[in-house]
Amino acid sequence: MKKIKILHLTDFHFSNEKRAIPIQNRLVDAMIKSLEKEKGEIDFLFFTGDLVNSGKSYNDFIDAKTILIDRVSEFLNIGKSNIIICAGNHDVNRGRELDDIKDSINKIKENKELDQYVLKQDSKSLIASLENFDNYLKFQSEFYKDENKDVLTPLFTVHKRSKNNLPINITTINTAWRAINSDTDSGNLLYPIHFLKSAYELIKKENGFNIILLHHPLSDFKYWNSQSLEDIIFKDYHLMFSGHTHKKRDTIHVVPEIGMYSCTSPATLSSDGKSKIGYSIIEIDLENYKLKINNKLYLSDEDVFYSSTTLNGQIPVSDRKQNENKFRETIRKKFNRELEKANDLFLSYSDKKDKSNFLDLFTDPIIDSNSMTHIGKNTSKSKKNSLLDLINSRNNQILFGKDKSGKTAILYKILLESLNDFSINNVLPIYINCKELIKSESKIDVIKAIRDFYELSIGDTEKLTENYHIKILLDNFNENENFILSPLNEYIFKYKNASIIATAEETLLNGFSNKTINGTFFNNKFIWDIGRTQIRTLTNKWPNLTEESREILLEKIHTVFTQLNIPSNYWTVSLFIWIFEKNADATFRNNFQLIELYIDNLLDKESFALKESIYKIDFEDFKSYLSELAHHLVAKYNSDNYVISYVDIINFTAEYKKKNRKFVIEVQNIVDIIIEKGVLKKLDSDSYTFRLNGVFEYFLALYMKDNIDFRDEVIDDGHFYLSFGNEFEICAGFNSRDIEFVKKIYNKTKEIFYPVNYQYNLDKIDDHFKLIIQDKLGVDLRLPKLLKDNIKPISIENQDVIFEEILGDNNKIAEVQQKKYYEKIEPNSENLEKSLFILARVFRNSKFKDLKLEDEIFDYILNSSCVLGFQLMDEIEENKLNYINEKTTEEDLMKLLTQFVPIVVQTFFYDALVQNNLETILIEKIEILKTKSKENQFKLLVLYFSLIDLNLKQNHKYIDEVIDILSMGILKQTSLIKLYIYLALKVNGNKILEEKIKASIKNQELKIDGSKNIGLIEQGISNVGKLNKRRS
Repeated sequence: MKKIKILHLTDFHFSNEKRAIPIQNRLVDAMIKSLEKEKGEIDFLFFTGDLVNSGKSYNDFIDAKTILIDRVSEFLNIGKSNIIICAGNHDVNRGRELDDIKDSINKIKENKELDQYVLKQDSKSLIASLENFDNYLKFQSEFYKDENKDVLTPLFTVHKRSKNNLPINITTINTAWRAINSDTDSGNLLYPIHFLKSAYELIKKENGFNIILLHHPLSDFKYWNSQSLEDIIFKDYHLMFSGHTHKKRDTIHVVPEIGMYSCTSPATLSSDGKSKIGYSIIEIDLENYKLKINNKLYLSDEDVFYSSTTLNGQIPVSDRKQNENKFRETIRKKFNRELEKANDLFLSYSDKKDKSNFLDLFTDPIIDSNSMTHIGKNTSKSKKNSLLDLINSRNNQILFGKDKSGKTAILYKILLESLNDFSINNVLPIYINCKELIKSESKIDVIKAIRDFYELSIGDTEKLTENYHIKILLDNFNENENFILSPLNEYIFKYKNASIIATAEETLLNGFSNKTINGTFFNNKFIWDIGRTQIRTLTNKWPNLTEESREILLEKIHTVFTQLNIPSNYWTVSLFIWIFEKNADATFRNNFQLIELYIDNLLDKESFALKESIYKIDFEDFKSYLSELAHHLVAKYNSDNYVISYVDIINFTAEYKKKNRKFVIEVQNIVDIIIEKGVLKKLDSDSYTFRLNGVFEYFLALYMKDNIDFRDEVIDDGHFYLSFGNEFEICAGFNSRDIEFVKKIYNKTKEIFYPVNYQYNLDKIDDHFKLIIQDKLGVDLRLPKLLKDNIKPISIENQDVIFEEILGDNNKIAEVQQKKYYEKIEPNSENLEKSLFILARVFRNSKFKDLKLEDEIFDYILNSSCVLGFQLMDEIEENKLNYINEKTTEEDLMKLLTQFVPIVVQTFFYDALVQNNLETILIEKIEILKTKSKENQFKLLVLYFSLIDLNLKQNHKYIDEVIDILSMGILKQTSLIKLYIYLALKVNGNKILEEKIKASIKNQELKIDGSKNIGLIEQGISNVGKLNKRRS
């Protein structure tokens, strides 16, 4: 009887630390003791990677071999030639590879391109990519030095052995080649197909039993790479051994001649506290291909290995193997076909030159057990779920999401992942669009859907449902449709090895508890809007953006989405990125240009243009109609929250056609278009409103452009004026030369600000500032220790998290909101801020040709921003008792809060007014105020730092200038805070800029406190710099 017995070890993670050595020795002692009965019985010892915890030291490999491999093999009498090893990700000496090499390989999108890369220029590129493996390859060469016939290369090895005259051919492949970062390796690894084929060429003539060793599971590779690897390995090899996952996993796969057994052993040693520590012994009968698998698991408390249940397996050898291989080909074909459908979900796909596809660009969503609407900002109650959780769960689940939240994209991701990993997870998906069924009034026949999708006979479909877990993916699910639910319930009841993941529209009523629908229990899950972290991840995946343009793009996304209350989901963000990329050569002098582009693309302008001959109206006619509809809702449906019935839409459109005789499209056609394009959203059986509040406001602004009476009516009406800020700003973009409009807004702002502004001499802002803050409170000129101790660099990722918490990026209200009614515009800081913000935004979008008025309004905004700071300080003083705790005195509190007022004022001024088209005005105004710098300190601080904020890289030259000008202690302090913020958050690896800001900090610190030790200053700066390096 021809049998071979294999001991499979993996993931030793040897460490030379003093505390680790006794733990590792004790583990090996226990392992040897547990192997007593196997003495002389084991034919091969396979070790599948991560022999050491870090590949930085060659000696660690030697020590690990001595402690583990030598001791175990000597005890079991395994010949050295029958010990086979492969590389793991921890065996890599990371950080030695050039960034250019990494970037070049990351851009590769297909197997052919990967093979070309490693073979070009006599493999020079490949050699350059192997710098991380210097110690491992040296160890590999030493390990096999006596095996002259073995083939050793950096990316694969081949070892021809035999048992009872039967050739045993063993191949190892170096799957750690692209293991750059353990946190992001999964799903991103690559291995050249050329080398896998080359290895097989060396053994195929032996006509023996073929075994392959690799560290990573195939699911860790990019999908297009993993599929090809799997097809070749499963065709050419009988056994596959891997590690890395630190879990035991056995699967049997079918290949053309015989089947294939895949073994992933428990980690021999792992310090993560979660892994199963153990090993596997596999016995294969080479005559009938029967298997015996014995897994040994380690109890660290007792220092013993115990046997889990012995498993018996059979590598399939029956006639059905050909059908099963054909089924594998069908899966691959379906995967590619469904991927093409998924690509269409990213509207930019057809335009992308590099063809980054759905899987390349997909970024994991935020899925929670609680509704974002109901949990509000209390994120401590949230319970996040990963997509892997959904795929692996055998429970029925409903994913609720708001409009355009990516529900279909999530189902396609689950569909593709399940198809790609079907042989590993034993899950087969089936996608069903309920909307199409409802439209056609067709009942679901699950068996038929599976049979048609996987191209099977009825009998094979029945067997499939017994051998695989069927994951039914229901898109656009409606729990009220019985003709959908009834057959689903019947199928789930009959076939227990099946579950449902459905997506449905989130409403106020469905966000509470899990529910039973027609006898089937569902767990509720909710798709949240994505935050800065996910948006940054998505922009990082977008291939054709430079680092600088990414940062500009991120700022624009947050600005425009906040202004228009656009929900941040993958569809809306992807659309914005696509527009930004498509117009990369355009210079966006203001945000209005981006907003207009975004709205046009949101309404699918290009598609509309192609159908003009059918519609009989052009896109501008379409927009004019929508602007009239928006005004109609504001004028007639304010008390109904701008909700209109379907009949009233028809009637309004008919009236509109009568007044606009060139608007020749049929009433029913135009109403169908605005509903199909998603401009309007259906709320119930007979009521509609605009889908997005930002789109609603855009069209109100468009109406204002052509209807001055309406615009002036809103300006004059104090009850609603502050509620139309977005509309006024966008209208100024439409009518940028309309000087009368700007004058009206200017006069309205002066009217609102009068009760506050009249209290101050605006030519002596500094006197008021000095009196109120510095002299009155006796503020220390030095930067407070409390602030200095907390000004530390924050990683980009942590910045995103903090901003999400502070600004509530995930809590935008996208739905149309009723305009707030003001009984009276009281001159408090909130109302003053809103009114000044409106004037600033209208002014910055305007292009009227009256330099005198331009200067007057600019000066007014600057002066009133300062006055707004004074008003804020007064309100702080009035309400200070609300902030005081037992450890804080009133005086301490006031000092702390008022020290932030200059930063608040400068930040408001910048956010409200400053954009690229105002740079010249800023510089000119600075030059004027510099002539009397001692009287204009506060204004100069605001102007200088707004100019620097506009483009730190270009305008950092003004830093020393403003430092030299500032003499008021509290403003010196403010400038120092700004400099530390720049150093911590803005330099982003720019060495020249970093050194410039460090020198400016030192200069200003010494001006504030001349007695300060220079060494201490440099130490503080150095600490910030070190953290910055770590971040970049």
